[in-house]
Amino acid sequence: MPARCLAGPACAVALLALQAYLTGSAMADMGAPLSVVLVEADGGELRGCAGVGAARGALPQAGHFDRDCGDGGVSLLQLRAGMLQSEPPLERPGGRGPTVALLQGGRRRRASKQGSAAAGGGGPSPTSAELKTLAAVVGRLWQIDAPYRLQPGAGYRLDHQAKAAPVNSNRDASPKKLFAYVNEAEVSKTPCAASFIALLDNYNRDASQAELASTKKQQEEHVFTQCVMRTPHMRYVYNVLVAWRTIKPDFAAFSKQVADMWFTEFSMKSRGPRVSSGFEHVFVGEEKMDRKKRQPVISGMHNWIQFWREERARRMDYLGYVGRLDKDDDRLVSVRFAWDDDDPEQEKKSVSTFLVGTSAAFELAMLTCAFLGFGGEAKVPGIYFGDVGTVQLTAYAWKTPRGQVVRTAYLDG
Repeated sequence: MPARCLAGPACAVALLALQAYLTGSAMADMGAPLSVVLVEADGGELRGCAGVGAARGALPQAGHFDRDCGDGGVSLLQLRAGMLQSEPPLERPGGRGPTVALLQGGRRRRASKQGSAAAGGGGPSPTSAELKTLAAVVGRLWQIDAPYRLQPGAGYRLDHQAKAAPVNSNRDASPKKLFAYVNEAEVSKTPCAASFIALLDNYNRDASQAELASTKKQQEEHVFTQCVMRTPHMRYVYNVLVAWRTIKPDFAAFSKQVADMWFTEFSMKSRGPRVSSGFEHVFVGEEKMDRKKRQPVISGMHNWIQFWREERARRMDYLGYVGRLDKDDDRLVSVRFAWDDDDPEQEKKSVSTFLVGTSAAFELAMLTCAFLGFGGEAKVPGIYFGDVGTVQLTAYAWKTPRGQVVRTAYLDG
């Protein structure tokens, strides 16, 4: 249950204690549960600041405090990588922010109100060789992702069947599913994977209709963002972008930038409804009208988990592989498919290329690095994933009143 403190000057007591699952943080790696206790300083008043904790190993219901904190000036408090961070800084007129006691395994650690916001909070450091090319950065990310991704055979098996019929044909060259087997327990075993999957049913795929806002959707986006920002993938990308001088050395600002560029919803027309976001387009997929063909088609959808889940639900119809089939195609596929929804038509996508078995953290980190590293427009060939490749990594931006956001980002085999 949320804990609230509305008692004015008498509120010089512990406001909240919770156990947080802090994936990827040094403190979480120590093994013992982490307790975070907020204690009011100077006997001042905290108005309506509330939070919800979670047991270790479970997804948090909310990883933040409410923004509505009245005149106290304490705004969004976020638990991130074992430290307390804030937007804006924890200051109240005439007083200090609350002190923070971090208790783990009976040992007390103290964090200042600034926490580690200015620093990156650690993470893998890039070598000078890796900083020379995006391909080298992706190569290191691939190494980082090794413990997180599923392996062909034990984790999943693909049934490629036949090459897809021509685009204008109605023939299904591959009547069976692409995914013959997936180890479902392995797919969602980490909090980041589970929070990613929770997002996939939040979006209206019709790109002509406005997206619906909901508290649940915002909370799930927040939980996923906070989770992925604690992974070694995103911490490595942060260190790369700082070294490239693409971003300032401020991890809290970087976290907000990542959330904004992927989840800001935008309109495709001036003064039109907000119908899309970078995350929806790339990881979920959309339906739009092809003006030349005068028929609806599928756009985006470059994620294997989304494809597998829709195929399992009998909404995705795999029509066959595109191009030639070789040894790489148990890890990187180019496919043609039809995607069913509630209307009588079955919209198609002529080709979509995506990795298989990789973690959502890997894909988001890779695409974020390409997007920010190349100013929102990337066309970078020569990308390998271990011995799989080569492909081109492409990204485009969309300008919104809130700044530049992801329009699309994908691999082109």
